[in-house]
Amino acid sequence: MDKLIAKEATGTYNGSYRRRLVEWSLPFVFFIAGLPLGLFTGGYGATQLLTGLTYNHDEPCLLEQVVIFGSILFGILYALFLAYGGRLITRWIGEFLYDRRTGDVSLPVVRSHSLAGKDRVEEMEKELSFLRPYRSLLHAIVLVGSSVYGKASRNSDRDVVLICKKKGYNTVREVVFQKEIDEQFEDRGNNIKMEFTVLNEKLVRDEFRDSSPFSYSLRYGLRLYSDGFLERIESSCKAGLPTRRYIIRALYNGILTQYYGSLKDLSRDIRRAHSFSGACAQRGVCLGHGPAERLLNVIIKMLYITLPVHGYMPLTKTDVVYFAQRVYGDETAAVIEDVVNMVRADVKEISESQYHRLRKLSTGLFLEIVQYAGFSVEIKNLIKDVLCMKRGEYQRIKNPAYRNCIIS
Repeated sequence: MDKLIAKEATGTYNGSYRRRLVEWSLPFVFFIAGLPLGLFTGGYGATQLLTGLTYNHDEPCLLEQVVIFGSILFGILYALFLAYGGRLITRWIGEFLYDRRTGDVSLPVVRSHSLAGKDRVEEMEKELSFLRPYRSLLHAIVLVGSSVYGKASRNSDRDVVLICKKKGYNTVREVVFQKEIDEQFEDRGNNIKMEFTVLNEKLVRDEFRDSSPFSYSLRYGLRLYSDGFLERIESSCKAGLPTRRYIIRALYNGILTQYYGSLKDLSRDIRRAHSFSGACAQRGVCLGHGPAERLLNVIIKMLYITLPVHGYMPLTKTDVVYFAQRVYGDETAAVIEDVVNMVRADVKEISESQYHRLRKLSTGLFLEIVQYAGFSVEIKNLIKDVLCMKRGEYQRIKNPAYRNCIIS
């Protein structure tokens, strides 16, 4: 299974072939042009050196052979050096051309606030009254997600982002953590559950600098409180397409492990259940396989990367389905709509047929993201490390962060 997924992720996307052909064309030209030059330079230097060494010798000696071999080696190394320089130039050009697309780009977003009414704002402020003693430690309180844009379902949470000052980050995190623990034991009746995200100043700057999808949520969220910090960040960082740095960071921080891990776990469960002695094979019907929530969630995460690169910035899951129809067509959008509905319903298990549809969708999205990030040595090593994690080959993991995560 790992080999199959790795093969899918490294060689079946036509766009990556074209990109790699362009990236390696200049290094190849530099190598071909540099090899004769390097050999000529090395040969000329060897000739000058041998002229002095063999002045009184009629037959070649071992030292002469070493010098000749060294001149050939010099020529080859010189050509390789030029090829490496050409490779760096193509990477810089590629990043420059991509970053040019990430300038001031107008992406369609929803700006209307369904909670902008005075009664709704007062309701939210009442829910967040536990933060009043800590207001001096906060830069902003922002409501984001579907509830802001009037697209919340019955089971939707209210997502609240707390942007903290430098000295208040740890304190606010502890207060929110205690609040979430208390809510587990409270009967909140018809009140909607609230999900908190606590950010410090650096994290907010990074999100806006990289034009991440989350930065758009902050731009167009409902600000219940702000001291001007968020507005200053907005004015200094133009809205644009997600940068390559953000895409690589997203791969590193979860997409890789969730993508490979979810597919491997589900395929193992399906293989076991549909074997000759498995439960599904015995009953003649698929009983469902899990855990499915990781695969469903990583598909949503990947769509929040691929859709903005195509020029559409979704702020809610409803927007994801709407924009996916424009980008990927009706058939793929129907599968994505099923994913969104399953995420909202908190589905834990899926059928074998659903798994094959979701695997095809997730693999296509993953290949698309890898193409945007550039299939560099860094990305290859990350993929290898994740596969080693899933196989239990922890000693072969090279990334120190992944290795420390396993050890701890």
